[in-house]
Amino acid sequence: MFCSRSVVIVSLAALALTACGKKGDPLPPLRTIPAAVQDLAVRQQGEVLYLEMAYPNTTMSGEALPGVAKVEVLELARPAPAAGFEVEVQPREFAAAAQPTAEFAGERLAAGTLGDRLSLSLPLSDLSAEPTEARVFGTRVTATNGEASGLSNLVVLVPRQPPEPPGDLSLIPGADGIEVRWQPAVAPDAADAADAEGFNIYRRDARNRSYGARLQGVGPEVDRFTDRSARFGQRYIYTVTTVAQAQPLIESGVGGEAEVFYQDRFPPTAPTGLVALTEASRVRLRWDAGTEADIAGYNVYRKGQNDFVRLTRAPVQEQEYIDERVRTGSTYVYRVTAVDAQGNESDAGTEVTTTLR
Repeated sequence: MFCSRSVVIVSLAALALTACGKKGDPLPPLRTIPAAVQDLAVRQQGEVLYLEMAYPNTTMSGEALPGVAKVEVLELARPAPAAGFEVEVQPREFAAAAQPTAEFAGERLAAGTLGDRLSLSLPLSDLSAEPTEARVFGTRVTATNGEASGLSNLVVLVPRQPPEPPGDLSLIPGADGIEVRWQPAVAPDAADAADAEGFNIYRRDARNRSYGARLQGVGPEVDRFTDRSARFGQRYIYTVTTVAQAQPLIESGVGGEAEVFYQDRFPPTAPTGLVALTEASRVRLRWDAGTEADIAGYNVYRKGQNDFVRLTRAPVQEQEYIDERVRTGSTYVYRVTAVDAQGNESDAGTEVTTTLR
């Protein structure tokens, strides 16, 4: 009786193992559909319209996209709204009525790729100061495997005749940055100046072919800006545009550019707090540390018969120097300068006089 029950248990266990090992029908591969663009933005610069977005790189499930084959731009025209009103178009209405207006693939897509962003340009024509048409845009992404995304968020722009760009662009390098100066196309107190909301300053590395996002925006009364983020040893190109509308952005075209090779030719500030302490057969000099980050050291000078003579063969890194080449009963005059990593030397700080007794 015991043996029969054991055989039944073993048989059931074997059946269970057999059932667990059974293979079902193979699952179909997951579809790598691109995620729809959610950050589409539009702006007008001169007579060119730009559609901008993050470069598509994920699927709807959040996986890495195998690659982008093309970006299709869809457009729908609507009458320009009255002042103070906005154009409202529902995604369903747009999907039913919008028409393809441009396709970016291959070299054209590569030309619009700026790092991790896409900036797709469309030419504008027949612009007037009193526009009558609003243009609604959306995009659709197709991956290299042929799968297409859903429709992006929709953006609206009422193109208009752009303002004139500023003139007389100039650059003035300084120790704390590069000052950009320009001359507004319209005087700030002129009637036409009321149409300008300000200016946008752009900067690009001289090796890059195009500008990215603006560096800074300023008000209509401003005609200069200091770029304190510039780094020594870099070659930059700047331009300034006139802003007619902030949102969505409508600005002038690029009227002029200026280039600069930003080199450190600016000496540090002179050291402060110099004191002379007389000790047995020597003079100890002390001073405050400089505030610049690139200070390499300090030069110590002592006045001779006609002029000051440098005592240090190379800049000392400490804020102290001991002069042992002195004689009792003599009076000495000292001064100290700061030297930066590029070899630029500051003016001399305050002189100190001491007599060794």
